[in-house]
Order: sequence, then C-alpha cells, then structure tokens
Amino acid sequence: MRFSPFELADSTVPHSPNPHAEYSILDVEQEFGLVNETDENKLPQNCSFITADIEKEWEFSSQSDYIYMRMIMIAVKDWPALLRRTFANLNPGGQVEVFDGLMHLTADDGSTAANSAAIHWFELSKEYLAKHDIAWDLSRNLPEQMIEAGFEVIESETIKMRLYPDSRDPEADRDWVAANYRKDISDIVHGMTKRMRTDLASRMSPEEWDTLEQNAKREILEESEQRGFHTTLYVRVARKPDLGLNLKL
Repeated sequence: MRFSPFELADSTVPHSPNPHAEYSILDVEQEFGLVNETDENKLPQNCSFITADIEKEWEFSSQSDYIYMRMIMIAVKDWPALLRRTFANLNPGGQVEVFDGLMHLTADDGSTAANSAAIHWFELSKEYLAKHDIAWDLSRNLPEQMIEAGFEVIESETIKMRLYPDSRDPEADRDWVAANYRKDISDIVHGMTKRMRTDLASRMSPEEWDTLEQNAKREILEESEQRGFHTTLYVRVARKPDLGLNLKL
C-alpha cells in the first residue's frame, strides 16, 4: 500500500528486472520504512532484511543485479559516495533505480511562506538542513552524479506529485492516493519539527513551534486541494556497463 501513490504516478513501481527470472535484488530505504512494518515470519525464504549504515562501506555477502532506493531524500549527505558503493555492489549489467524528491512544497494558488504555515515550515526545514550541510534539492542533480560514478543513465523522469485528487489517476483511487500522500508529508512535518525546534530555537518560542506544526499539518491535510499543494519527485534508472549480462526490463 505504501507504494501505491507512486505506482499510480509512474505507472509501475519499480522499474525492476524481469520478474520471471532470478535476480539478486537489494531494496534500500530509511529505517522507518517497510523493514519496520514487515513480519519476518511471513517472508519468502529468498528474502531477508539487513540493518546497515548505507553511508559506510557495504559488506554484503554477494553482488546485486538490481538496487532500488525509495525516498532516501535527506537521510544521505554524500550521494556521490553512495552511488559509488552502489556501482561497486552491482553485477555487470545491473541496474539502480532511485525514486526521490525535493524538500520543497509549492502551491498553485500562489500561497507563500507569508500566508501558509506549510510553506513556511518547508522554508524553515531548508534552514535546518543547511545547518547540517544537507542540500534540500540534492536529488535534482542525481543523473550527473550517476554518470560520474560510472553508470549509464537510461531513464530520468520528473513527476508533479499532488497532495490532492489528481485527474491523471484512476477515478476509484484518486481520493485514497491523495490522502495517503498528504499523510506522508504530514508525518515528515511532525518528525522533523522535533529536531528543527532545537537547532532553530532562536527563530521561535516553543509555543510558536507548536502552533506552526499544528497549522502546517492542518493545511496539508485539509487545504491541499484548495491551495494546490504539490511536491516534485524524480525517477532515475541507471545501468552498470553491460559486460555480458543482459538485464531485460
């Protein structure tokens, strides 16, 4: 279910190898993702979870044919280093897919930080990220970084991900998809505010931080369609130069 909003936006999740063939696949995501929601007793025998720091050297027992990274976003500071590790851990002809986005919220009705708590919150989040030397738009230049790591970029797509029912989606799913994505963004606001209010304590009082968080979440959950809130997501697929292995999509 967590993948469904992205599946509807991009037709398929993920752009994986042929599902009828046997490949070694690595799914990389943040700690609060599917790993924490899965009952390992229900997993197939050829699937396992590993908790590891992806910003350190990878010490997996075997190479992968396909590596999928979803919504890593600001969890990684050094994307070039991560892509070099990814390249080293792929078999020749293997593919990496990165589904990621920007820490930025836009409103079609012209709302700005001056009259929108949600947009104000995202502007403050950029200040917080800058204090930790993390670029809010680090996903924007991934194709160039993939090429520098040795990959051949075979797909790069930009998606306008609306926080309200999208006419592009099947009619039966529109409301559900929008509600799920709004909740995802609201959860990001809740989770990051705890850290932002510490590092940016001089900007507002504790009471003002509480009010900002509450109003930002309310706007996201209740006013997204009225304001036309949307974010930017990217899908990037790249291949390690083929030295004999033929991966079919």
